[in-house]
Amino acid sequence: MSGSQFIELFVGGLAIGCIYSLIALGFTMIIRATGVLHFAQGEVVMLGAMFGVTAHRLLPLWCRCRACCGGGYDEVLTKTNARKAP
Repeated sequence: MSGSQFIELFVGGLAIGCIYSLIALGFTMIIRATGVLHFAQGEVVMLGAMFGVTAHRLLPLWCRCRACCGGGYDEVLTKTNARKAP
């Protein structure tokens, strides 16, 4: 196995692991909030993934960059201020 193959497999495995951990986190949040294991969350995850892939393929680059900037703005400014509020 060459170095480039190893890096490709490593990054792919890391991406799949991140997806699995996000799904597990979603299940944990639903179980703690409702006390019931709700399997419909998989449909919501799939819907979000399909929307993301469709948006990535159809939207131009400038529009995707603005969406990322808006998400960053929400994370940094809005949620930071919400945590500081009494």
